[in-house]
Amino acid sequence: MQGSLADEDEDQLSAELSNSFIQTIENKLNLIEKNVDIKEPESVIHARIQQLEVARLLVNIHKQSSFILVKATVNLGKAYLNINYYQQAFEHLTNAFKLNSSLLNKIEEAKQYHSNILTLLGRCYMEGGETDDALKLLEKSLKMNKTILGEDDYSNSIIHTLMARAYVKKGKYQEAIQQYSIAVSYTHLRAHETRHDLVCRLLLEKKKKKKK
Repeated sequence: MQGSLADEDEDQLSAELSNSFIQTIENKLNLIEKNVDIKEPESVIHARIQQLEVARLLVNIHKQSSFILVKATVNLGKAYLNINYYQQAFEHLTNAFKLNSSLLNKIEEAKQYHSNILTLLGRCYMEGGETDDALKLLEKSLKMNKTILGEDDYSNSIIHTLMARAYVKKGKYQEAIQQYSIAVSYTHLRAHETRHDLVCRLLLEKKKKKKK
């Protein structure tokens, strides 16, 4: 009897120590996320690599949710994409897509995140010059995003804008104007407008002036 109680106490202590260690690692993960300096691309990559290593420790050793690993992998892929390292971005985003696919029926948040991954992969293809593949992924992402978040969610405008940019790259300006006209119907788009978006907007405004 005494031996049984001792074993229970030891198991409880082990669980408490494990939970405490996991919390420490999660705190480190949050600290890395908080201290990422988006103005320094190299520091972003370094921080995202650290974040991925911590996420792997949590998932593979301490059996935490694999979704932690999905998000960390996406963050690193996005960081590479932002500095035009398309091959590295594609590899990490593809890995995240595969892992997240296995979680769609297990974690509700994974469904919404799947659209985000598709959007980033679409952007990756577009920046790499593969606009047809980019548009296919973006259309799929848009459909999924509208199903999950609704027709009026602002995130739809980001996808429409990327589609407009893809059409500009293809030289299909009419289609680009159509996509951008949908995008600007959402609020606050101008605050996120890039040089590529500006081209689409000016084309749209020029078309409107001709009609007058």
